[in-house]
Amino acid sequence: MIKRFMPLLMLLMLGGCTYPAVKQSAVPDAIPSDNPTVEEMLGCLAANDHLSAQQLRHKQQALEKQPARALRSRFERACLLGRSNASDAELVQAQQILETLEQEQRLDIQHKQLIGLYTEHLRLVQRLRQQQRETREYKTKIELLKGLEEELEPGAVKQEQTP
Repeated sequence: MIKRFMPLLMLLMLGGCTYPAVKQSAVPDAIPSDNPTVEEMLGCLAANDHLSAQQLRHKQQALEKQPARALRSRFERACLLGRSNASDAELVQAQQILETLEQEQRLDIQHKQLIGLYTEHLRLVQRLRQQQRETREYKTKIELLKGLEEELEPGAVKQEQTP
């Protein structure tokens, strides 16, 4: 699990969003109760990758019962949609939710940095998946061309020897 989230954690560290810095700068009165803490946000990002299909449905149903306007429930919904085995459509939905969250005035700068980094992570996952699909297509085409080349080589040799 550590290997899976290492790029995201490195982005967080490079972005200046480290745990001690967040812990020292957090002002409890400045964060409304529906705002998740940075620790809760990081926990949410790490917790959803190993859910079974049943656990995932249960969490989604629980989130649907919560108010859709609450920042916490919107971020949790984005975490569920952005898990590593999510479909491309789910990743797009997660990005859209995160982009609207990033515009929220009620969030601290650390929250916005984390949301921005997670949004970038989801974009990179989509690009990687696209490149993997293209690579598979190219490999298939190369194998097909090699097969055609092998079929044509004996015929080409016979034609060259005939004149």
